[in-house]
Amino acid sequence: MTENQRPHGSRAAVPDSNYYPSDEISLVDLWRSLVRQRLLIVITVLICVAGAIAYIAFKPEIFRYVATVEIGQFPGDTSTGTDPAPIDPPDTVLAKLTEGYIPEALRRYQQQMETDDVPQVTARVPRNSRMVVLEAKGTLLEAEVLIDTMNAAIASLLEDHARQTRSVHAQIESRLERERIKLAELENERLFEISRREYERKIQA
Repeated sequence: MTENQRPHGSRAAVPDSNYYPSDEISLVDLWRSLVRQRLLIVITVLICVAGAIAYIAFKPEIFRYVATVEIGQFPGDTSTGTDPAPIDPPDTVLAKLTEGYIPEALRRYQQQMETDDVPQVTARVPRNSRMVVLEAKGTLLEAEVLIDTMNAAIASLLEDHARQTRSVHAQIESRLERERIKLAELENERLFEISRREYERKIQA
């Protein structure tokens, strides 16, 4: 008998088209499983709630510390028609703080406290303003450190601006002295002219 020949009366097995393997989750079985594990579920929820309450209770409260500095201006000159100008542009002040004065203040803090942990102090310039805002975040115990650090950075900026204003003040004083000399010369010429006229009247008399 060959492979293509079948014995008479034999029938090939035909799969049942009405049978499908069940791949859906039975809600009844799921509910029974949850009921059996209800004690474990309740304990897990209670542990999570207790952990959240403990975290909130013992987490240190974080405060935001802010210092605002207004950039000074050089006075304008009415004789030349120049308007008042800031000592430094806001972008320059921001660069000096972020790249120089704040890191230097933090470095001094590290040396004094002998620690590698340093507070984070940032600076920003609000849009279209001459204000510089220094910000820091920390706990209440870190307040003194944060305030001292920001004050040190601001003091360095003020000293830099004071140096520039002293230079401009010296120029103004020099110019003012020259104007005083010119005024004295004019006064002397006027007095000389008055004296000359008095002598002329006496001579004529």
